[in-house]
Amino acid sequence: MKIKKLILFPFLLFAILGFAQEQLIELDGNPVLSNFAKSKAAAAMTKSVTADTLSLPFFDDFSVITVYPNQEKWIGWDVFVNDMWGLNPISYGVASFDQADSLGVIRSLSASGELSEMLTSRPIDLDYNVADSVYLSFAVQRGGNAHIPEEQDSLVLMFSSPDTTWHSVWNMPGGELDTSFHYILIPIQKEYLLKKGFQFRFLNYASNYANAPEPSFNSNNDIWNLDYVWLDTARSINDTIINDIAMIKNFDSFVTGFEAVPWKHYLQNQAEVPTDSVCFVYRSNGENEQGVNRQYVISDIWGNGAGYESIDDSENIYPFETMSYTKPVPYVFDSDQTDTARFEIKGFISTDEEAIRKPFRWNDTVRYYQKFEHYYAYDDGVPEVGYGIGGVGTSSASLAYEFTPLVGDTLRGVNIYFNHVLNDENVNYFYLMAWEDNEGLPGDTLAYQIGVRPEFKDSLYQYRYYALDTPVYVNNTFHIGWSKTSDDMLNVGFDQNRDASDKLRINLFGEWQQSSLSGAVMIRPVFSTEPYTAIPEKESPMQDFALYPNPAQGKFYVAEDTDYERLKIVNTTGRIVYDVAKRNEYEISNLTDALYIVLFYKQNRMIGKQKLLIRN
Repeated sequence: MKIKKLILFPFLLFAILGFAQEQLIELDGNPVLSNFAKSKAAAAMTKSVTADTLSLPFFDDFSVITVYPNQEKWIGWDVFVNDMWGLNPISYGVASFDQADSLGVIRSLSASGELSEMLTSRPIDLDYNVADSVYLSFAVQRGGNAHIPEEQDSLVLMFSSPDTTWHSVWNMPGGELDTSFHYILIPIQKEYLLKKGFQFRFLNYASNYANAPEPSFNSNNDIWNLDYVWLDTARSINDTIINDIAMIKNFDSFVTGFEAVPWKHYLQNQAEVPTDSVCFVYRSNGENEQGVNRQYVISDIWGNGAGYESIDDSENIYPFETMSYTKPVPYVFDSDQTDTARFEIKGFISTDEEAIRKPFRWNDTVRYYQKFEHYYAYDDGVPEVGYGIGGVGTSSASLAYEFTPLVGDTLRGVNIYFNHVLNDENVNYFYLMAWEDNEGLPGDTLAYQIGVRPEFKDSLYQYRYYALDTPVYVNNTFHIGWSKTSDDMLNVGFDQNRDASDKLRINLFGEWQQSSLSGAVMIRPVFSTEPYTAIPEKESPMQDFALYPNPAQGKFYVAEDTDYERLKIVNTTGRIVYDVAKRNEYEISNLTDALYIVLFYKQNRMIGKQKLLIRN
């Protein structure tokens, strides 16, 4: 039986033993690859691929975040070029090997491990002598910010030349989590390899669960991060110092408290969303002290608003030092766009112009895109792992995410990113819920919807939009989420690069409690977006129907002239406890004493609600 290393998190041990609890699991196939593969960007990347043999030096640190490998240097589309999964990278960006194919779909592999992905260099002119001292170096990490490869998994390096077959020259087994990168140097001394047309390739061997503790656990896993691939002459086994100063992290959101807010909300209440600071995080990988100049530029990329350019400033960095420099941003986002807007914040560092550092120039720059669309977001749009509430007895468990809109507006729906797992084992029905706030906890029900389940249709960032049957107007703090209908975990995306755990609450057995896990669930409430803007805010207003007696004991009645077709009763966690067609009286003697919400329906739409206190 294969037990995943995620039981390093103490709470998972309890979940595996059958107790109800929050759970983190490896993420789904790969939503970013799936989305990108269908875009024009993917097609454009193939247009300028060279057919010629490459010359030395060969260098790629994957700091140009293109999702797929640079096709000028590599053959194939398997690996995922990203800036999220590497932990303490040597430079900004890594190439990640996992269990998802080039479209982001999970491969079905044996539990003992088999080939998953490969990354092959284009042919390289290696017509050199042994005395020219040709070395290939690279940095590699097991797991990092993502899932750890198992002991039977491995990363393999192979060499080939035009008149030879591929053969293995290096490998590393899984089984451990790396918080830093291993720097590997391999000499190329065989004369049959020192020829024009030399190639090298990396391959990862991955594996599925043999017996997953829960079906929703079968998802993407076994992550290897590759960085700083460098092939050149005049090197040695002691060539372990890289004379490079590199950015190692992108900027965070410039909107305090959120990753994204609706543009119209921002325009109406900019004072409540001050622009935050910019933070440069960069590292010296060399042994010499260097002066570093820092600058950033803000541009309105969808409109013609005034941008901003910072004043240059400089500071020395010492050998092997990591620098984190924060600077206030005296700028208010400005655009002539009226509905949505997007801004690019480009940050860059510069040192001297010595030729030795020329191959590394790409990692001097990062680009962050500040988004103003129709939703609020705490997450950055890319999951590192999956999140869920699972275990025996969680069939009625609820999840609630707290948001405070900048202005009053109509809540139209919610974007949710559910992880796709093997055989769609997490496609279980749930109740989509919105609650009023009650002193920091979910209170009365604002909106309630049945017949909802995870779906994986293509959409922006692979989120699935769930429209509310009846939009509701909110002008202060509210909570949005769901109540489950089975013990199975729904497996929603979880961003570990952002932390909104103080906004996330779960209800396992009748009492709300704050999440114990650091991160941001990928749930985003959506306001006043097309095609729903045509719906007047006051269309189909909620009616307060007359119930009596209230409090009720044993049974209750509804006023005879009330026009409705069906009645449902939900408890304060959103679970349906009563669902019948319209009748003269309603027998409730089997319900426990508590406060409930009675919902009235006509033509399958909720038209009214009323509180009901039951005292049997």
